[in-house]
Amino acid sequence: MKRLAAAILLLILAVTWAPAQALKSIDIPDGATEVKIALRGLSAKEAEELSSLLLSHPNLRSCALTGTALPASTAQILMTRCPDVDFHLTLDLYGGITLDNQLVRLDMDNTRSRNNTPLSKRLKLADLRTLLDCMPKLEEVILVNAPHKLADMKQLLADYPQISFKWTVRENGMTFQPGATAYSTLKGRQDPRYTAEDLDLVISFCPDLLALDVGHNDVSDLHFLKAWPKLRRLIVIDSKTPLTDISPLAELEDLEYVELFMQNITDISPLAGKTKLLDLNLCHNDITDLTPLYSCVNLERLWISVNPHLTQEEIDRFKAAVPGCKVESEDWQSTGSGWRNHPRYTIMYNSFVSGVYQPFGEE
Repeated sequence: MKRLAAAILLLILAVTWAPAQALKSIDIPDGATEVKIALRGLSAKEAEELSSLLLSHPNLRSCALTGTALPASTAQILMTRCPDVDFHLTLDLYGGITLDNQLVRLDMDNTRSRNNTPLSKRLKLADLRTLLDCMPKLEEVILVNAPHKLADMKQLLADYPQISFKWTVRENGMTFQPGATAYSTLKGRQDPRYTAEDLDLVISFCPDLLALDVGHNDVSDLHFLKAWPKLRRLIVIDSKTPLTDISPLAELEDLEYVELFMQNITDISPLAGKTKLLDLNLCHNDITDLTPLYSCVNLERLWISVNPHLTQEEIDRFKAAVPGCKVESEDWQSTGSGWRNHPRYTIMYNSFVSGVYQPFGEE
């Protein structure tokens, strides 16, 4: 029985210690399914020789290489030529980075070379593909800081569908992570000033968006908002082509924070019945009728200054209808009188920076 067990073990595992220069001396028993080989290095040519040796043992399914770390290009030769063999080895990347090729999760942003450069910034696209080919068990890759172009990343996602990538869309000056729940262009009046059509990119990658800031752009049509029926925060200010029609807002029942200042809005009836709305800034428009806001019963702040045809009587009637709302109607500055000093603004701004929606009232 002991002899039988020993014979079976021999077929399962063959341990060989040999320098790369002595590959021909490696002895793998016939019928072995697993082998462990210790090497002192392996060139591309030697990788071809080793793969030929392994292929001469058709039952072989696992090969562990120890004693040295291999360049990904060398490891790729082995894996390409021996697709039925599961290789366990250490990959040697530049800058002193070594990786176990059996990793399931790879955080390239926090894997750094000796000069502290993240792997995600240093690894070229072709080298990244080679690395991925050498890590067959990978399920998640984080490369948020990688500078790769959108077209290249789309192709990468298509070519490696088994891997979940956390990455950043970088296109025409727009930067965001797919799946973001908050997005802001975070810009002033400088070019490019994006249009509603440009936001198709955000729509395609962020279907669950809850907060959107496209201020200081050229958004004059809000019909694209139908893509986000659960939107809660909206900033469309100072459009190069002034916004006049806000009718698409009628369908957004969850709005809680809205800035629409420095536009040419006259009709605010689409805002009627927004019972979740807390903050509303409509400065520098041409609004004369505030009655649609009477049904915004939970509104806490209304900035309405520089609407030249809005009478004080109309403002007073609104104050009587919604007595709990603070109204600012005199400051020339759209964000004057402490508009951005409120804690909710800070929470909202931080969510735009992080790309993650944060509910009001939660730090």
